[in-house]
Amino acid sequence: MNIDKFDQKIKSLRRRVTELWQRSGESLPQQQVISEVFNELHSALEELDLANQELRQQNEEISLARVAVEAERQRYQDLFEFAPDGYFVTDPKGIIQEANRAAATLLNVSQQFLVGKPLLIFIAESERQSFRANLLDLQRTNQARLLEVRLQPLKDVSFYAALTVAAIRNTSGKLLALRWLLRDVTEHKQAESALRESEERYRLLVELSPDTIFIQSEGKFVLVNSAGVKLLGAVTSQELIGRSVLDFVHPDYWGIITARMLQLKEQLNVVPLFEVKLLRLDGTVVDVEAAATGFSYANKPAAQVVMYDVTERKQAEVALQRLNANLERQVEERTAQLQQALDFEAMLKRITDKVRDSLDESQILQTAVQELALMLRVSSCNAALYNLSQGTSTICYEYTTKLPTFQGRVAQMATFPEIYRQLLQGQYFQFCSIVPSPVRGRVVMLACPIVDDQGVLGDLWLIHHTDYAFNDLEIRFVQQVANQCAIAIRQARLYQAATSQVEELEKLNRLKDDFLSTVSHELRTPMTSMKMAIHMLQMASTPDHRERYLKVLQAECDREVELINNLLDLQQMEATSYSNSLEAVNLQEWLAGIIEPFQLRTQERHQILRIDIPPSLPELFSDRVSLGRVLTELLNNAYKYTSSGGEIILSVRFQESGKESTPPPSTVFTISNSTEIPITELPHIFEKFYRVPNANPWQQSGTGLGLALVQKLVEQMQGTINVESSRGWTIFTFELPNTTPNA
Repeated sequence: MNIDKFDQKIKSLRRRVTELWQRSGESLPQQQVISEVFNELHSALEELDLANQELRQQNEEISLARVAVEAERQRYQDLFEFAPDGYFVTDPKGIIQEANRAAATLLNVSQQFLVGKPLLIFIAESERQSFRANLLDLQRTNQARLLEVRLQPLKDVSFYAALTVAAIRNTSGKLLALRWLLRDVTEHKQAESALRESEERYRLLVELSPDTIFIQSEGKFVLVNSAGVKLLGAVTSQELIGRSVLDFVHPDYWGIITARMLQLKEQLNVVPLFEVKLLRLDGTVVDVEAAATGFSYANKPAAQVVMYDVTERKQAEVALQRLNANLERQVEERTAQLQQALDFEAMLKRITDKVRDSLDESQILQTAVQELALMLRVSSCNAALYNLSQGTSTICYEYTTKLPTFQGRVAQMATFPEIYRQLLQGQYFQFCSIVPSPVRGRVVMLACPIVDDQGVLGDLWLIHHTDYAFNDLEIRFVQQVANQCAIAIRQARLYQAATSQVEELEKLNRLKDDFLSTVSHELRTPMTSMKMAIHMLQMASTPDHRERYLKVLQAECDREVELINNLLDLQQMEATSYSNSLEAVNLQEWLAGIIEPFQLRTQERHQILRIDIPPSLPELFSDRVSLGRVLTELLNNAYKYTSSGGEIILSVRFQESGKESTPPPSTVFTISNSTEIPITELPHIFEKFYRVPNANPWQQSGTGLGLALVQKLVEQMQGTINVESSRGWTIFTFELPNTTPNA
C-alpha cells in the first residue's frame, strides 16, 4: 500500500469518528449510536488489516530490494577495487574520498594514505597551476574531460598519466563529487616521441639521400628531396609541389607511368625497378631507373618513388657497343698471341727441365742463353753474373750468330748507373742505341735481371736488329727463363754450400772429439787427486795430516762440481735453450751484495779493491742472475791473479745513445787488475779449458771454463765483451744494452 493512501484512510477514519462523537451528543438512541460505532470500527479494522498485509508485502519487497542493492553495491565495490586502472572519487575541491588499489600502486602509497589527501599534491609542481584551473572548470560543466598531466608518486619517479574526470550531481544539479580514471601513459608518450624521432630521421634520410626520392598522391608531387629538385632542374621543392608527375615524364612513357600509378593506388604494393625518361624544367631528357612503394599519406593512397640517374650508364652502354667491334678484332690478335704463348710455354718447360736437373752454374746459363737465342731468333744473347761487393758484372756465357762475342767482359756498374740501377731493382727494360756502336752498329737490346726473393744474381741480354721491338709475350718469356735460371743457380749454390757445410761438420766432429778428450782429461784430474787424498787420508797417522788431506779432498770435489756445472751451463747456452729473465736492476743497491764477499777476501790478501759507481746511474733492464755470475767470475779471476798489494778496480758507467739513437744507450762494466797477460795468450782467453800458464801467483786451481761461460752469458744478454792487457794491467770490459723490455 502506498503510504499516502494509508494516510488518507487514517484521516477519513478520524473524520468519521469525530462525526460519530458529535452525533452522540444529539438526541439519538444509544443503541443506534453504538451500532453505528461498531460498524465503523469493523470497517476500520478491515481496512487496517488490509493495510497491514500490504505493508508486510511491501516490507518483504524492500528487504529483497535492499539485498539486491547491497549485492550490486558489493559488485561495484569489487569492480572499483580490482580494476586495472586507477580510480578516485574526490569532493568538488579535489580531496580524495576513495581510491582503488591500482591508484595507490601507481602513486606508491597505501589506500588509507590517499583518503583525505588533495589530489593536487600528486601533480608535478610545474603543472599544478593548470590543474587548479581545470578543477574550477569541472565545477561548471557536466561533460567528462580528459587531462594529461605529469604525476609525482611518493618517493618514486614521475610519470605521464591520462586523467578522465566526470562530475556527479544531484537532481537539482549540485556538484556532489568527481570521479577520476587514472592511466599511466608513459609508454604511450615514449612511443609518440619515438615516432616523432623516427619521422624526423626519415625526413632527414630522404632529404640527405644522394638519390632522388619523392612522394606523389593523386598523381601530384607532395614531397621532393634535394636530389630530386636538382634532377628535375628546379631551384626549390616549392616549384614542384602540387604539380602533376606526368608534367615531368616523357610522352612516350605516359602510358607506363599511368598504369604504375593506378596499380599502386589500388593495391598499395611494390613496383619493381623500371626505366623511364624524364623531362627537366629546361626540356632536357634524363634517363632514370625508378622503383615505387605504395602507402597511405594523409589518409589518401600515395607512393614513395626512388629514382637513380642512369644517363651516364646509358652513354656507357652505347660506348660499349662500339667497343664490341674492336674486341672481335682483338680476339683474333689474341688467338695468335695465345699460340705464341703455348710455344713459349713448351720451350720454357724444356729449358726448366734442363736447368733444374743441373747443379752446374755454367751449364745452367749456357743452356738458357742458347735456347733463348734460337727461340727468339735474336742476333746475340748473353748472361752475366754480378759481384755486388765489387760492383762488377761479368759476361760469363754468350750465344751469337752474327755479332762479335763479348764473353768474359767485366763491366763496372758505377760506369753505367742508369742501366744497373733498374736491373738491381729487379726491373727489365729495352732500348734502341741512338749512336751506332762501332762493333754492333745500331741494335735493339732487352735487359732482364736474374732475380729471386733473396736478391739479383745477374742479367740476361738479348740483342736484335734496329727495327725490332720485343712484345709483352716475349718479355714475359724472357722473365720466366730468368726466374728459372735464378732458381737453378740458387739451387746449385745451395748444393755447393751444403757440400761446404758437410766438410765443416766433419771438421766440427773432429773438434768435438778433441773436446771430449780434453773434458775427459779435466774430469779425471780431480778424480785422481781425490783418490790420492783418500789413500793418504787412510794412511794419515795424525789429526793434522788428516785435516790437510780432507781439505785437499774437499777442494778437488768442489773443482769437479764446478767443472760439471760449468759444462752443463755451456751446453745449455750453446743449445740456445737458455732464456733471459729481464727485470729492472738498481745497480747502486744490487752491486753492494756482489762486492761484499770480495772486500773481505781482498783484505785478507792485502789487495786494494776500488769501486767507481756514479750515484746517478739509471736502472738496468737485464737478467739479474746472469749479470751476477759474470761479475762474480770476473772479480774472482781478478782476485786470484792479483798479487799482494795489487789493485782491483770495478767501474760502471752509463753510455747514452747518439743523436740518431744508434747505437742504443748502454751500461759499461770495467774490471781492471794489476796483472798483465802476454799478448800471445789474449786470443785464447775465452776458449774452453784454457788457462794462462804461470799466471796465478796464489796457485789456485781452476776449470778453464769460467771465461768461456762469461762470454756466453754476455752474448745471451745481447752484450759484448773484450779484454786488453798492457803496462802491467788487464782490463775486461763488457757492455749491455740499457733498454726496457718493450723497447
